[in-house]
Amino acid sequence: PHANNDLLRIRTRPGRLYSYSNMGYALLGLLIERITSERYESYLERELLKPLGMHESSFAFITQDRDSRLAMGYIDNGVQQKSVPIMLRPAGQFTTTAQDMLHLLRFLLSDGSVDGKQIVAYSFMQRLAEPSTTDAFLAGLSRGHGLALAARDRHGVLGEGVRGTTFGFRSFLCGFLAQGKAFFYAVNADSETADYERFTEYFIDRLNVASAVQQPAVPIRDLHSYTGLYKLAPANMAEFAWLDWMFNSVWLSVDHQRNGLLMNSLQSSRVLL
Repeated sequence: PHANNDLLRIRTRPGRLYSYSNMGYALLGLLIERITSERYESYLERELLKPLGMHESSFAFITQDRDSRLAMGYIDNGVQQKSVPIMLRPAGQFTTTAQDMLHLLRFLLSDGSVDGKQIVAYSFMQRLAEPSTTDAFLAGLSRGHGLALAARDRHGVLGEGVRGTTFGFRSFLCGFLAQGKAFFYAVNADSETADYERFTEYFIDRLNVASAVQQPAVPIRDLHSYTGLYKLAPANMAEFAWLDWMFNSVWLSVDHQRNGLLMNSLQSSRVLL
């Protein structure tokens, strides 16, 4: 049959624009099942979790009814939220413990090896947080999303991390791989008003992470060329482009008193860049 161009259109060349996609992880899980002829969960348990010593972790769906050790989730106003199954399970269905996540952090800091045995190829580990093919990277911007982690500024330092959010739970894994440091935290509360960044700031401070972010000294007369309205181009999802323009755009203005750029957004309070 002929392709329906109105139903499916390629917006950008593959690999040139980063756009997070739960469907992408589901497709990856489907490829694993098709190639190995077994369940995605079973394959990863044997090939990843067991070699890493993560014996209390699982990609299978587990509820508080099945395992009483599982923390109860909460949403706003202290309302309890049990774990719910995720249809696109490779995108966010994972149960673990603090001890097992310590094994994962050690694995990341060991360039993909466990007890001297390389579990994941070193070449892949080097690209965990390196975009390598995007237009932004080719234009000289080293920060972005690699194979698994995103390289972003966090409280004055540059870290490689990934967030997780599901009904009743939130988590954050962040590594400073060149310094041999990393942290992970999980919170059994999914609140729209909680300040989760306080945890991130606390761990960065306790780990005594050295700053790798250089603040360029730009004369204030040159800052005016950066002012104006910035919007996503292109938007993450074409169907929500108008909403992104309205609510995810930012305004940059010059703060003469503090000699810097001031970022304004409808999503958060003002930030001095």
